[in-house]
Amino acid sequence: MNTSVLRIPLASSNNTGEFTCRYEENVGGRWIPSPSSQAVTVTGNVTVSARSFLWVQELAVGGSFFLINGLIFLVFHCCF
Repeated sequence: MNTSVLRIPLASSNNTGEFTCRYEENVGGRWIPSPSSQAVTVTGNVTVSARSFLWVQELAVGGSFFLINGLIFLVFHCCF
C-alpha cells in the first residue's frame, strides 16, 4: 500500500478550500491517471494549533489514498 502525506506547517485562512488526491501509474509504457478522491474541505483556522491541523489533514489524505489503493487492488484482483 502506498501512503503519501501533505504537510502545511504554517496554515492560515489562505489554505482553505477543497482538496482531492490523485496519482498516475505507468502501465505498459502508458500513464494511467487514477480517479480523483472525494473532496475534503480544509479550513485554515488561527485558533487551531498546527499540530492538530496536521492530524486532521494526515487522516484525510491517508484515508483517501487507502480508499484509492483498495479500489485499484479490487479491480486488478477481479479483472486480471
